[in-house]
Amino acid sequence: MQTDTDEKNRKDPEKVSLMESPKILTRNFSGCSSLDSSQMATPKTEGIRHKDIQIQLEEPIPEYEGTRSRVLFIAAIDIGATYSGYGFSSIFNPFDIEKNFSTTNDNALTTKILTAVLQRTENNEDLYGYDARKTYEEALPGDREKLLFFCHFHQFYEKKGDMVVKAENGIEKPLKDILTIFIRYLLNLILQRIKEVFNRTQDTTEGVRLEDVNAVVTYPVSWDEDLVSVLRSAAHAAGISERSLYMVSEVQTVLPFLQVMPKHLLPLAKRETGRKVFQDIYNKDFIILDVGGERCEITKLRGREGQERSQNIEMRYFDWEADGPGERFIRFMKSLFGEYIISDLHTNYVEDYSLLLHNFETEKHKISSNTQKIYLPIPTQLEDLVKEHTSQCSVKEHVESKSRQKYSRGVTFENHKLHIDAEVFRVVIFKPALMLLSQHLKEFFEKDKNLSEISFLCMVGGYSNNKLFQNEVKRFCDLNNLAVVVPDEAELVILKGAIYAGHLHWFRCQFEEKLKSLTY
Repeated sequence: MQTDTDEKNRKDPEKVSLMESPKILTRNFSGCSSLDSSQMATPKTEGIRHKDIQIQLEEPIPEYEGTRSRVLFIAAIDIGATYSGYGFSSIFNPFDIEKNFSTTNDNALTTKILTAVLQRTENNEDLYGYDARKTYEEALPGDREKLLFFCHFHQFYEKKGDMVVKAENGIEKPLKDILTIFIRYLLNLILQRIKEVFNRTQDTTEGVRLEDVNAVVTYPVSWDEDLVSVLRSAAHAAGISERSLYMVSEVQTVLPFLQVMPKHLLPLAKRETGRKVFQDIYNKDFIILDVGGERCEITKLRGREGQERSQNIEMRYFDWEADGPGERFIRFMKSLFGEYIISDLHTNYVEDYSLLLHNFETEKHKISSNTQKIYLPIPTQLEDLVKEHTSQCSVKEHVESKSRQKYSRGVTFENHKLHIDAEVFRVVIFKPALMLLSQHLKEFFEKDKNLSEISFLCMVGGYSNNKLFQNEVKRFCDLNNLAVVVPDEAELVILKGAIYAGHLHWFRCQFEEKLKSLTY
């Protein structure tokens, strides 16, 4: 028999108190979608069961939006220009986040998923992420033209009123269609990961279902309403219902992350007395600097009490384009080996070309102001092309000849590796991007006359872990007496923050109650 309190709680899930647990609602993952009286249990030893696995539930499963459906997990999907990711946590332990772990083409473990889709015209089987790229790279040039390989979802454009994206072979597809199949792929990975975490077998479709998961999907703050609408439609088409979907801009996820971040890692500020105190992120505005691989976004968010914290006061974004480290690296390689050789590698030996880029991705995060040398492995095929195009000239002779002309002997070749003076690497690869970032920060701050109202700057995104970018931002902020926060795993801040934002959106009371008791 339902009480008035039960009826009230069903209608307003945010008001379900953690202390009110007269009954334990349990969920059998192999059972039906709704709960009946046989699934109610009063002993606290009852739990979610699957074969010989039992998950103890110390709290009731909150009812959601007046229905008898139960949400067990909050998941987040972050689709980036180059890399994407997903993560999730249960409603009972929102801070214990499970992240994606995948294997790159060289068997390295990573939390990133390559933003890529491969559609094969001869059958309906699609491939995704690193598998898509590997299959595309290994295909013969003639066969490659038959493959629809999409690897830059954010390089879309409007055509006849629709947003389209172009495959590597030039064929266009609606952006919504490509986003739909990629989101569906990520949703399947989320369900598989949940089963793995709870030791569920992989040879059955029974168990946790999509209905058990609410999903948060992020989008760049620079997107307009039309683009957000395309992403929302794609999420619905992938299987996420309207009530189970929460769309949030990437910058809106940072504040929930900072709420959970240990307070001793937040910036310190001096008051009139000279003593240091923890800065209150709720009282002052703060800057989010998202330093991505293809784009940089600077956003000033409102932090004062009583105002909408997610509302951006001012935002500026810019693409790295020719000044980006990736583009500068390709130009650097062409200057050493010759444009025709690198172009040949790119066109006819795609796998080796990707290996060269991957080696750069690995090395670029190692450099700092104290680094002396960068050792960059070179694919064997690139060495063969040098001999083929230069009348059997050795790679060492070819590279060091170019180095003498352009880099004052700052590059040598030994044991299949380029030995690059770190100063050459910093100046040639990174300096243009650092100067561009500094210029935009200066212009951004010159427009703002209330620097005293800003509490700190928080760096997120892929390049936020790079010491050169960190040093450049800290140098600029020191001149403006502004603290800088670089969280651990800064590249995952948006993903983690999106999960916390989902808990706040659907189960605010439970989340805030747990946040009060959180210890580190």
